Amino acid sequence: MEICRIIFYYFCRGFTVESVNRDMSSFKLSACAGRNMNQMVLGIYSFVREMISERVIRDLRSNKLGGAGMQVWLDTYKLNLRTNSGVDEFWIVGII
Repeated sequence: MEICRIIFYYFCRGFTVESVNRDMSSFKLSACAGRNMNQMVLGIYSFVREMISERVIRDLRSNKLGGAGMQVWLDTYKLNLRTNSGVDEFWIVGII
């Protein structure tokens, strides 16, 4: 259970899966997990992401955005990624 809390802490601080694996192996915690540490970290990261996305969707369905006395902040970013077939455009939208 302690390893799950440590991995959750790393998730909240924005660490990548690779850096968590590297830190866990340097602290000799990967041997305590009893299975592949990379799979464990990936599993916990995907579980937390799923829980967060379900909560956001549920909150958006139950409450409207904006209204009298409420502020809504919107931020957009256009991301261009070069691929073998050309350039793909992605929009990242953040709403608070």
